[in-house]
Amino acid sequence: MTSACPCCTKRRWLLGELSGRLDLCARDPVRLWSLLELSDGDLIEAIGGRRRPELRAAYAELEPGTIDVGGNVEIICRHCHTYPLAPLIHRGI
Repeated sequence: MTSACPCCTKRRWLLGELSGRLDLCARDPVRLWSLLELSDGDLIEAIGGRRRPELRAAYAELEPGTIDVGGNVEIICRHCHTYPLAPLIHRGI
């Protein structure tokens, strides 16, 4: 189920692509949060490494409606007025 805007859907894709590098950065919480505050383009530049050109091209061509998020995954839009409570509201919690 996807209830996120195209911007947030693309961000989810990018975070997935960069998850290995972000996991390494998680050892330093201050650095991790500073990276997560970056725009998508700046995040690619900061930690994309050798994949920068590939990530830039894929991101530019990405159609949010075609992103397969997998089984029971829901993408929540940070622009939603109920964020970050949206997953709880959707489940009736």
